Amino acid sequence: MTCTTTEFMWENSYQEIPLTVYTDDTRTVEVDPTTYVEAEYRIYTKDTCDVLFSASLGAGLAVVGTDLILTTQETDISFSGDFDHVLRTALGAGELAPPSIDGALTIFEVCAVT
Repeated sequence: MTCTTTEFMWENSYQEIPLTVYTDDTRTVEVDPTTYVEAEYRIYTKDTCDVLFSASLGAGLAVVGTDLILTTQETDISFSGDFDHVLRTALGAGELAPPSIDGALTIFEVCAVT
């Protein structure tokens, strides 16, 4: 499976990001997210793989209609720089598939307005 998503996010910001998972790299057939029994999304450091943010179905990841949506609150991501991120889904309990997303992510700093 493969996924379309963003390669960029913002720190200290409310964000809704659609995650479309496809059956293969041709990106012609979408996987229906209503069939997921599990899903997990993580942002982690490139060098040590320390998890800095995670979301799962019902806690930051939601199926809205026929879309899988990642939602971050203003307090969820308080860091910026270059990281990696991963999305894994499961159609059966305890059967997480290989990552649909597994790549680079840049989080931009948001300067306070005074």
